[in-house]
Amino acid sequence: MKKFFWLSTLNESHCTFFEVLNEAGNKNVFLKIDVEGSEYRFLSDILNNEDRVTGMVIELHDCDIHLNEIQEFIRKCGLSLVHINANNYAPIRLDDNLPLVLELTFSKHAELSNSCTLPHKLDIPNNKNSPEYELLISDNI
Repeated sequence: MKKFFWLSTLNESHCTFFEVLNEAGNKNVFLKIDVEGSEYRFLSDILNNEDRVTGMVIELHDCDIHLNEIQEFIRKCGLSLVHINANNYAPIRLDDNLPLVLELTFSKHAELSNSCTLPHKLDIPNNKNSPEYELLISDNI
């Protein structure tokens, strides 16, 4: 039965982060997290279990109101942030050009580079009818 990742609820079609990890057993796991704004509910659970995670792609919503939380997560995460993509379905905040939905990719094993152009040539726009957002990344997070 397909389950939706959520909080512990009475609904049998929902499961928690810990249930997902327990089902994976002692294996290293790769997480793909797209839970439409609920990702902030379990960022600390990810950090507390990152020794079991080899990689992760996480979509972060409402980046403008969660920016400090996102920065803190990146700082504390033992995985390397290897890619950032701005979801072009969501708007960009006018005063500072902050994308309101970001997709971050982390890896335990990737080699890092100091140079990159975003979007990457392998990126595909979320909205194929709109151009990709170009990102300028600063290392002062």
